[in-house]
Amino acid sequence: MHLIEEVRQPPILPEPLLAGDGVCFCVTVEQHIRSCLVTSEALRLLAQEHGFSMDAMNTYFAFEAKISSTARSLVFRGATSYPLVLGPDCFH
Repeated sequence: MHLIEEVRQPPILPEPLLAGDGVCFCVTVEQHIRSCLVTSEALRLLAQEHGFSMDAMNTYFAFEAKISSTARSLVFRGATSYPLVLGPDCFH
């Protein structure tokens, strides 16, 4: 069973990567690296809440600390999806 979970885990990315549905990135929690995706919709919400009009990558970098902190918190609390998907509801 554990082997199957490892196979489903997306590759570890050395830096954030623009994907069709958002930005892929990795976080480290207790020495474990976890692949994540922040959705385009979540990025739009973050930008709009602060009055910004930026593309997805620039929005990701502008809010990288908040996005990474939210992802680490979800992993620490036991989120198990692969990749961990952060939608707009994660930032309310």
